[in-house]
Amino acid sequence: MRYLIFALLISFNAYAVSDIEETRNHISGYLNNIVKELKSQFKPLEDSLKDNFEDTKTLEEDVDLLVEKSEEKETNPTLLKHGKKSLKDNCDYNSQNLNWTGSEWKCLPANILADCNAANDEYRVQKSDGSYVCQKTPSGGNVNAYWKYLGHSIQCNSSNGQYSNIYGCFYKNKLNQEVQIANSECSGKSKPYASTKTCTSSWIIGDWGNCSESCGGGTQYRSITCPSGKVCLGTKPVTSQACNTQACALKVANWVTGSWSSCSATCNGSQRRSVTCPSGYTCPGAKPSAVQSCNTDCGIAQPQETSWVTSSWSSCSKSCGGGSQTRSVTCPSGYVCPGAKPTTSQVCNTQACTASWKVGSWSSCSKSCGGGTQTRSVTCPSGFSCTGAKPSTSQSCNTSACLTWKDDGQEYKSCVNPYNFPSKKLSSSDLGRSCSSKGQREVYFVTSAGYCSYNTNGTGPTNLIVKYARCK
Repeated sequence: MRYLIFALLISFNAYAVSDIEETRNHISGYLNNIVKELKSQFKPLEDSLKDNFEDTKTLEEDVDLLVEKSEEKETNPTLLKHGKKSLKDNCDYNSQNLNWTGSEWKCLPANILADCNAANDEYRVQKSDGSYVCQKTPSGGNVNAYWKYLGHSIQCNSSNGQYSNIYGCFYKNKLNQEVQIANSECSGKSKPYASTKTCTSSWIIGDWGNCSESCGGGTQYRSITCPSGKVCLGTKPVTSQACNTQACALKVANWVTGSWSSCSATCNGSQRRSVTCPSGYTCPGAKPSAVQSCNTDCGIAQPQETSWVTSSWSSCSKSCGGGSQTRSVTCPSGYVCPGAKPTTSQVCNTQACTASWKVGSWSSCSKSCGGGTQTRSVTCPSGFSCTGAKPSTSQSCNTSACLTWKDDGQEYKSCVNPYNFPSKKLSSSDLGRSCSSKGQREVYFVTSAGYCSYNTNGTGPTNLIVKYARCK
């Protein structure tokens, strides 16, 4: 067993050495490839630098030769047509250049901007004074500027719910390359048609929150938001409404009176008692007196005692919601009625009053099509209890589908002159997008179906297949 384990260890070590060697070779090959790639990348740069160095040396030699030649008058007519013309000796070469006008040498003011070497996309035009200017057009030509559609704006227009179309002013240079220039260059020129892109959205309506009161009329709120970067057209739905408008049940009780105290004097005194309304209750009617006179018949024989005389209760002042009724309570003349005077008023008809729900008008629909929502207020008059289920405060509206561009078939048009090709105002990407004029029909696709049979040279009138889209 021990020899077997030893043999296995030697085998594993051999495999490990082999793996390390393979990994080392792989990394080495990878690094060599990177070095080769870098050398290939820098080789053109090195060659270019060498060429520049050689060109610089040649240029330096040419400059030295020009300086040397400029110190002598040109006399060899085989070199230049004006070789025998005398050169100006009085030029101030710090501010002037020597120029041949075609008939004589002249000293002209040096103008670096006017004496130019035209770039590949410029024209070198000679001016009347013999100098040159670099410009975008040939001599006597004008820049043919035109508007070009570049795309839609990032911000949404809150007034119409659309992104603005962005245009730039361009012209084509000498190399037929498109170059953007100042927008003022396109002033007065019409812009090409470009379809509009809408950014409207529906209001995001949250759920109603809890009512602030359990009865007697409270308020509940909800969130109404418009998605970021969108414009929500139409009236914003209400964010608050009345709730739990039913009257709270009245807790009514009678005034609680205590016993009269002892008379404060044996003659013409007064006595007191407590008069309270139980906590959390409403006590109708006038509050009973808490003070009365006593021992007012000084030196006169005390009258006989008898019972208080009470009348029947009057009709209740309300049919519901808590009213009051009264009665007369008297002591017969010449008698004394002992004990507390019975109450002259009491609560009656304490049951809550009932009424019908008060329903407001429906609001404007949140959408013009595709299914919107409209709301209304539903309240119960204050102090009343409304019977039956509370009417709905929201409903669906404008559920009809919105108008969109849909394919409306194609037509075959034979022998159409190229100048009379149908104008394509839409593209296939507009299919399914919203539109406003029901029944409107526009071209969205035009393709050639071959030239007319009599066009043997393959030019002129062409057969066309035209596809249409209709707003429906």
